[in-house]
Amino acid sequence: MSSSTVRAVVTALIIFSTLVLTQAQTQTSLTKVLKAGSVSGKITVKGKGLAGIGVSLRRPDYNPFETLPRATTDQDGNYKLTNISPGPYNLIVSAPAFVSADEVGFGRSIVVGEGDNIESINFSVVKGGVITGKIVDAEGHPAVQQQVRLFRESGTSRPQPGPVSPVNTVMTDDRGIYRMFGLTTGRYKVSAGRGEDNFSNFNSADRAFHKEVFYPDATDEAKATVLQVSEGAETTNIDITLGGALDTFKASGRVVNNDQPVANFRFTLIRMNGERQQYLNTTTSTNNRGDFTIEGLIPGKYMVYLYSEANNDLHAEDTTFEIVDSDVSGITIRLAKGASISGVVVLETEDKEILSKLPQYQVIGYVRNPETKMGASARSSIGPDGSFRLGGLGSGTANIQLVSPFAFDQMKGFIVGRVERDGVVQPRGIEIKEGEQISGVKLFVSYGNATLRGVVNFENGTLPPNSRIYIRLIRSGDAPVPLRPPTVDERGHFIAQGLPPGTYEVLVSLINLNLKGKLPPKQTVVLQDNTITDISFTIDLSELPKP
Repeated sequence: MSSSTVRAVVTALIIFSTLVLTQAQTQTSLTKVLKAGSVSGKITVKGKGLAGIGVSLRRPDYNPFETLPRATTDQDGNYKLTNISPGPYNLIVSAPAFVSADEVGFGRSIVVGEGDNIESINFSVVKGGVITGKIVDAEGHPAVQQQVRLFRESGTSRPQPGPVSPVNTVMTDDRGIYRMFGLTTGRYKVSAGRGEDNFSNFNSADRAFHKEVFYPDATDEAKATVLQVSEGAETTNIDITLGGALDTFKASGRVVNNDQPVANFRFTLIRMNGERQQYLNTTTSTNNRGDFTIEGLIPGKYMVYLYSEANNDLHAEDTTFEIVDSDVSGITIRLAKGASISGVVVLETEDKEILSKLPQYQVIGYVRNPETKMGASARSSIGPDGSFRLGGLGSGTANIQLVSPFAFDQMKGFIVGRVERDGVVQPRGIEIKEGEQISGVKLFVSYGNATLRGVVNFENGTLPPNSRIYIRLIRSGDAPVPLRPPTVDERGHFIAQGLPPGTYEVLVSLINLNLKGKLPPKQTVVLQDNTITDISFTIDLSELPKP
């Protein structure tokens, strides 16, 4: 054995003294028609099959316009999804009144291979708990269409300044009655009314809002009664009486550009709640005189936020105001020409069919200002010659990407390799100053339809239940490009489709497993268009590191 080979073997043994890896690679042409696969299993409650439960597939890059196989469980709780194209999916169970009986939940990641018939993807469920009651106002009248929120009890009050998100939110009916069902066993608190954290709904002038009250009558969450929800049990008469209506206020002013009013200009507000930014969920437009009025605002500090896409090249100076206990008027929002980035998309292929698709996509630029911690984006269509222009930008660091205006999965095959400004690669984004007009930017995009398919096998042990497999793909080159990690299912299968041809590094790591001090297993693969490259890893778990 040569000295170089001996050194390699010794190095491998040092690095993987408790984790042994074997690997293999094969390639298959994609020119043939790939066989469809299937997924089947059973849904049970207390060991008995549950009929009439919907099971469906969803791609990780969700496309709401795509029709994927669906099924309904039969009288014995069995389901089967057929005619599934190879690829990664999320398997979703729709059983609203039930909850998962284990940590699996109602969703599973699966990777369907060519002609793969995956069996025994089973789910165990139990009947969920219920909380129901009535919400009335201070006069005892039913509070119609009143928001009721459910919080999981953690043993401590909500941290400041960021609130805890509710685990469920429902609205009362015309009788003031609400009903939350399908709840997991646990301890909860119920509230009605508006809290500081759900400010975004405070922008309607045609109804009264009430300060948040926790069951039964606490305005302080720490004094709320904790409810114990059990499997299949119904907790009733959780009634809340709202206090008086909250005082809300209005803000008014004018939008100007060079001291001239700007008509029909659209913007929204952000309320600064400590370090948290809360966006109003509707927009405001100026009238034909450039004037605006915003009603239904609660006390707080506000910042004006512009939609660059709708306002062309215009950019607003930083504008803030504060509401204390009265209306605010005389606000002036001053506009000026914003910064811009223009350039060309370079598609690195000679395929005319692929080149013709380029104008169907858009370029998006997202700029984040480190001082204000605010971000804004602008979109641009792509011309027949690949040209684009992003206008109305503020100062900060701009990151540019190619996007589809229709669905995420339509980006399959397109990868942004690098961004250049005047021939210099910009790995961390383009620095842009206030009002700066940047040109000469090139967005280099690769296209391909290579497929990487693989499996991570384990021997001499099983992976702990709280661990999961994570795959990293890095495309080699002058500027290495990390790609979105592929889904890995519970069998260790993964697949990455629509990759440009080239050399890639494939790295495996185990999340929530103590591998500190060890390099992740790595393979180098060369992918070719119209070709499936198979790769496999085998990890020996006989001597797992101790936690």
